[in-house]
Amino acid sequence: MHHTTASSSRFPRLKGAPLVACLLLAAARPSYAQLPSEPVTLFDGRLVMTGELRITVAPLDEGYFNASDYNHNLLRLLTFGVLAEGRLSDRISVLANVEDRTAIGRLQGGGDRHVLLPYALFVRVRPWKRHAFDVEVGRVPRVFGAFATAEYAASNPLIGRPLAYQYLLALRDDSLPSSTTDLFANQGRGWRVDYPIGETTPAAGVPVVASTRLDTGVQARWRSRWLDARAALTRGTLSHPLARDNNNGNQLAGRIAVMPTPALVLGISAARGAFVDEDAVTALPDEALRRDTFAQQALGLDAEWSWSRFLFRTETIVSSWDLPAVAAPEIDRPLRAVSAMGEGRVKVTPRVYAAARLDRLTFSKVPDPTGARLSWEADVTRLEIGGGYRVRRNVTVKLAYQHNWRDTQRFDRARFVAMELSYWF
Repeated sequence: MHHTTASSSRFPRLKGAPLVACLLLAAARPSYAQLPSEPVTLFDGRLVMTGELRITVAPLDEGYFNASDYNHNLLRLLTFGVLAEGRLSDRISVLANVEDRTAIGRLQGGGDRHVLLPYALFVRVRPWKRHAFDVEVGRVPRVFGAFATAEYAASNPLIGRPLAYQYLLALRDDSLPSSTTDLFANQGRGWRVDYPIGETTPAAGVPVVASTRLDTGVQARWRSRWLDARAALTRGTLSHPLARDNNNGNQLAGRIAVMPTPALVLGISAARGAFVDEDAVTALPDEALRRDTFAQQALGLDAEWSWSRFLFRTETIVSSWDLPAVAAPEIDRPLRAVSAMGEGRVKVTPRVYAAARLDRLTFSKVPDPTGARLSWEADVTRLEIGGGYRVRRNVTVKLAYQHNWRDTQRFDRARFVAMELSYWF
């Protein structure tokens, strides 16, 4: 399941990917000005459309360090997205974001190679023209955390995502471990989690915060010169957002960002929601356990500081999941994960920048059959360094080196060189 050093140097056969890359590079030349470089506006500005095309290539990740939903490797993906905003009036808009994702190369472990997603679809209402307050209803943007906001994700200086927003854990909402023995058997196997309670078919686990899917519900946002406050009531949780409710529970989440100066942003986020699927709760052997609420709750702190040609970001997330204590050795307390990330970027020239990110994901301890307390999941560390070159204003090439360490006996580390080409309008 894991990636070995020997295989990390073998790049996949990418069939149509080099052709797409060549076409994009050709489009970047000044003589090829046919591709739009600005948002497309129709009907006197009432309909505005933007789009992005990204192709990301890297070696085969046998350790699934960069695995995401649909069994996609985020370093081997062709993505095309279109965002449309229809302005029905000065106070009401409809926004839709559709993404087409296609896995590049061999798809490990099965899954959906090609996925067309209604990534976002919501109505935005601004009750007062003079106040920067709006309400969004539908499949709305995430409010928790810094990276989940559109501004940060779109300006990601590297190719990989922070571990908290991507790395799959040995956790599922529809399948539950009966004891800590089941947890230990699934350590480092987030791409294929297998538990005995609820859905028994092996499937992918969840990350701390799912960044490739949005929430469904209602969100409110208020902004001023020095404050950005958001709150949302949605279905599912941070780890597993849902379009359809599966446990008669909701999530309440919020974030407050303070900007004392234009160069400094300080943020705090919190969320709590019902995590476990109702069918999995029904499958519990003890009726008393079925009356409990098994929730995910999280707290996040983030900061961003810019100075001259430099930009620094840091983010820490503490998340916990309540799971039932069914059999010995019991899961005697909520399972906890702590993520800590630091990132820096420097502009070398107006077209060239360099960046680095250090990431660490650690886990709380639970009792094993001998009585000793061990981490319920394998700790992970990631270092990614790289940079980008802006071919033209809306075409960027990125190159990055990523090194992963994991506390497992087999396939405990993996190294990748990845390249990404992106075009947007």
